[in-house]
Amino acid sequence: MFKLYNTDSIHIKNIFSVSVEDSEVGHKQYDFGETEFYQLGIKFKGKTKILYNKEYFDYSDETVLFLPCEKDKSITYNKKYLKSGFGICIFFTSNNPLSAKAKIYSAKSMEIKLAFRNILTAFQNNERLETTSIFYHILSLLDKTEENKENDSLYVPALNYIENNLSNSYIEIQHLADLCGISVDHFRHNFRKYFGISPKKYISEQKIKTIKEMLLNSNDNISTIASKTGFYDANYFTRFFKKETGNTPSQYRKSHKKYF
Repeated sequence: MFKLYNTDSIHIKNIFSVSVEDSEVGHKQYDFGETEFYQLGIKFKGKTKILYNKEYFDYSDETVLFLPCEKDKSITYNKKYLKSGFGICIFFTSNNPLSAKAKIYSAKSMEIKLAFRNILTAFQNNERLETTSIFYHILSLLDKTEENKENDSLYVPALNYIENNLSNSYIEIQHLADLCGISVDHFRHNFRKYFGISPKKYISEQKIKTIKEMLLNSNDNISTIASKTGFYDANYFTRFFKKETGNTPSQYRKSHKKYF
């Protein structure tokens, strides 16, 4: 989709961080699609329901949204904020016409998320060459994500199993490979290739995500949350969480609870 003829075709106009506050959740924003810019945005956290040209898109955690450069004033572009969050948005033009259709990409790859963070820093520091270089890297990563989409579907049984069994103290990588019908070596190698992290790290990230949600959205004590996420040693649970986040569970709850 983003295959470009030369490296002079892209002109980046603006890059900025965006956020949706709790007070905006439930609100709907009405607009029209007409714009002189293409838009490419990543949502690290949150959820927005988008209606663009009679088609709905779920712009949520770890996804990238592409919006075309639209000349038709009648195209509707409505947004409803369903969950608070934050992300980064890029406005750009292209000498070579890109797709006229809006599109959602998966951004679970750590490489994609890091590239968006790096391009914002480069743009803010007025490092134009670095900004352009990172942008082309992002487009390449998104193209590869699309090319690997069918391969990614191979891992759906494993991803579903992980999601439904986060209360287990240990998830066997061999079992995940068996669910996908491939060898454990093939599973490990290609999982990292497609998702940017190892299966073990992915499981840890999903546990951390679940723990954070429970700390902020429930009144369960720390021991109960530990048990519900597969930790039967409260001290180990605390060490694991602090290693991954830099805070103990209690510290995280105290410092973030006020925002939820």
